[in-house]
Amino acid sequence: MVLTVGMAVDANVLIYERIREELAKGKSLRGAIAAGYARAFGTIFDSHVTTLIASVILIFMGTGEVKGFGVTLTIGVAASLFTALVVTRLIFNWLLDHDWIKSLRMFHLIRATKLDFMRLAKPAFILSWVIILVGLIYGYHRGPKLFGVDFVGGDSTTFSFQQRVDVEQIRSVLTGIGEKDSQIQYQKDVAGGIETLRVTTSIGSADKVEQR
Repeated sequence: MVLTVGMAVDANVLIYERIREELAKGKSLRGAIAAGYARAFGTIFDSHVTTLIASVILIFMGTGEVKGFGVTLTIGVAASLFTALVVTRLIFNWLLDHDWIKSLRMFHLIRATKLDFMRLAKPAFILSWVIILVGLIYGYHRGPKLFGVDFVGGDSTTFSFQQRVDVEQIRSVLTGIGEKDSQIQYQKDVAGGIETLRVTTSIGSADKVEQR
């Protein structure tokens, strides 16, 4: 939800920045708003659709919390894309049609600068591709070990207990038997008030975990 709010804020900042640039060129308020939305559309659409692709992949490949994260992000990003490009534009048009706004006053925190960022384009491009290639090679080298239980699934074991044990102590024991990506969670039944311990580990490790 926090990520969704951040993307929504970013989308509106882009729109308002484009509108401010058009107003600085001397356009009318209606013309500046129309041009601002037109110029910001490509950037906003690209960023939101890219995030949607990643969130859909999380839904189909993830389990548990990862899948829930993907579902929440998909709903939030889709709603943000619609409200940023459609709802806010309708509100602006309605305000203009009823003459409720005649000008937009915007706060300038950072004035226009003359930094030549493009001179760093080639080194940045090379560095980006080096990092991407290193990541791809590392991922290929690890193979199936790259994915944890959130993606490949695993064994979930629920324990009852008399004395609560610290999560880190349990994790250290599981790490000792080779379960480095285990999920440990205390759960409390709302109706009965009984607390249990749920441990999720790799596939086929339930017996080993129970013995420990």
